[in-house]
Amino acid sequence: MAGGGQLINTGIYVIQSALMAKGEEMPVAVTASESPKTRPDYFNEVEETINFVLEWADGSKLEGTSSGVQGSNHFEAESAAHRLRVDPAYSYDGLRMMMDGVPRTPIDGFFQQAAQMDAFAADVINATPSVVPGAMGRRDMRLITAIYEAARMGQRIELRS
Repeated sequence: MAGGGQLINTGIYVIQSALMAKGEEMPVAVTASESPKTRPDYFNEVEETINFVLEWADGSKLEGTSSGVQGSNHFEAESAAHRLRVDPAYSYDGLRMMMDGVPRTPIDGFFQQAAQMDAFAADVINATPSVVPGAMGRRDMRLITAIYEAARMGQRIELRS
């Protein structure tokens, strides 16, 4: 009851990437579907693969997938002026980024979870606000809940401000 499936485990990174790309602007609607399970013995209590679309008021969209069996690990964002691709995007090391087809400096040897834990500890010691406050967690759980609801109901869910 306190855990989750692929959406909570890894899909959250896709959602957060999209929110960062959109300047933290919240989407206005979500649609989602759960793919048929290929390993129902293993994924008997949670989703194996979930596909979701976040829609923003300006017409932009995130098409996301989170899966325990598919090997996808990339993020792409495109605007009228630029195209960004990170591949792999959600690994612990070896992140590769291209902006408008031009490779950027590889991100190697930076262990984001260790840095985040160090930052949490420093915030506690120094009584400073966390860069990942509780409000971010509430925001993310609101989106995750809406995605699960859209998949369960098989329909688009509009989000309230």
